[in-house]
Amino acid sequence: MTEWWKGKLVFNKILQEMARIPKDKALHFIWGSVIASAGAVFGGVVGGAVLAFLVGVLKEVYDYYTYRDFDIEDILFTLSGAVVALAPAVVL
Repeated sequence: MTEWWKGKLVFNKILQEMARIPKDKALHFIWGSVIASAGAVFGGVVGGAVLAFLVGVLKEVYDYYTYRDFDIEDILFTLSGAVVALAPAVVL
């Protein structure tokens, strides 16, 4: 089997696993990365991480008072997006 074909099989497997992630969690991940990146422009890496965390918690507080639904996993997905977005700045 060629290296290209192995890579294609791995990529397809990753896409299948990603399809299992609920849309709500994916949106938290994406917005966590966007908010952290924007926050990092003004407050550095720590500022971006703190901003993403605060926005994630405030969103869940809003959900709790609006829908009676506070989901800690949403906060974790928001922070995961922030970590992925900010990791290159920490490494470099």
